[in-house]
Amino acid sequence: MILMRLCLSAAALMALLAACQRLLAAASVSCRLSAQGVSLGTSDGIDYAHLDRANQRIYVAGDGGIDVWNARSGAPVGRIRDISGTTGIVTAPSFNHGFAAEGSTGTISIFNLSTLQVVGRIPYGNPPNGMVFDAATGTVAAVSSAGRDVRLIDAASGTVVGAVQLAGSPRAMWSRGDGMLYLRLDRPARIVRVSLGARRVDARWPWTACKGPHYVAAQ
Repeated sequence: MILMRLCLSAAALMALLAACQRLLAAASVSCRLSAQGVSLGTSDGIDYAHLDRANQRIYVAGDGGIDVWNARSGAPVGRIRDISGTTGIVTAPSFNHGFAAEGSTGTISIFNLSTLQVVGRIPYGNPPNGMVFDAATGTVAAVSSAGRDVRLIDAASGTVVGAVQLAGSPRAMWSRGDGMLYLRLDRPARIVRVSLGARRVDARWPWTACKGPHYVAAQ
């Protein structure tokens, strides 16, 4: 396992923030898949996006819900309503379920991938920051920086089956679907690995060489 650490200088960070501000200043926002040249049209504001490779769909969270697009043609598929303040989207195609973290309400909404209807809600308490789906265990892992924990959700039933407390605030997460979840923590700065099957932290790496890290990737 190779852990790669990325640091942004203050100048690079300011340039990135300026670019984001120019984007948000536009009256409407459009998406484009450069690899395929597929235009997704305009949205009322883009917060988060998720690609469902199995079903070739793109989920784009905006102010009015989650817009769903065909990833090949760019044609609109529909909209998931009754969801706001989305801070993360993940799909579990094998269970025909999708999950949307709502930071504004502190809940996770479950929606049907076929009908795009909300079929359930999971109270979280602390605002959830993001999620990943692990195919090996059939688990959706949701994290909260405020709560310093990982909630483990059974993707089939949509019920919480466990939780893992963390020694710091999670700021980034990554998984390759093999039952392991990697998180970058702040205070103290380190990378931890969570075994989703055992439901515990089973490895830790101190994060000392990079000051002010923003993301982590593994190969």
